[in-house]
Amino acid sequence: MPPTIRRVAPAALGLTAALASSAVLTACGAATSTTTPGASTTSRPPTIDVYGDSVTVQAFWGRDAQFAEGAPAGAIVRTHARPGSVIADHQAAVESRAADDIPSTLVIALGTNNAARLTDGWTSQDQTDATRLVHAAAPATCVVVVLPGGTQGPTQTLVDQTDFDQARAALEVAAKDRQVSGAPTVVADWGAVAAANEDLLAPDGIHLAADAARPGHLADGEAADAFAAVVWSGVEQCSGTAVTPTG
Repeated sequence: MPPTIRRVAPAALGLTAALASSAVLTACGAATSTTTPGASTTSRPPTIDVYGDSVTVQAFWGRDAQFAEGAPAGAIVRTHARPGSVIADHQAAVESRAADDIPSTLVIALGTNNAARLTDGWTSQDQTDATRLVHAAAPATCVVVVLPGGTQGPTQTLVDQTDFDQARAALEVAAKDRQVSGAPTVVADWGAVAAANEDLLAPDGIHLAADAARPGHLADGEAADAFAAVVWSGVEQCSGTAVTPTG
């Protein structure tokens, strides 16, 4: 589906930003949406590409303007996500954009489906794909790696915990390696927020809660806002001094 362009006024992240701030570890059908919060015509606006899976789709479907409210004012936000998406699905698109030295910021919110039982769990190929995608961005692009989240209790039925932990670790290592090379990189941990606030999750322990979703939305507003807050708190760190990841 073609991107939609919507202009909205910038807004504060609010309470969910406080939750997300502790999750930013370190700093510097397919659904596609383009949103510009507080657009400015005085200079070339920053561009932010967000690549994700069904959790990202839930966070912005039917509410793309709300999803982008936490983005820097004037930024052009392009969200590319689809249910079932795996890391390798977006390699070509990221490489194509990198050839033109865009975007300003790349958000990678993937990995859950690579670790899922339906795809044979986390494999050496997934490890390779994660490294390739994190390093595919142009050197000047700030990459925000959003670590996937889920509960570790008996309701979590889609992903084996060992595979899930391997996915999270591999994505963080790839981010560290890029940071060490001198390229701005941020790790933002959605998993830390999800683990501390399990009411944000659906009964399967992976997807966003949706029992109170408004018509036309795929997630509860609180859950969608919490995920978006993690994304934008990571993006916010891209404007600061890059710091080598720890842990």
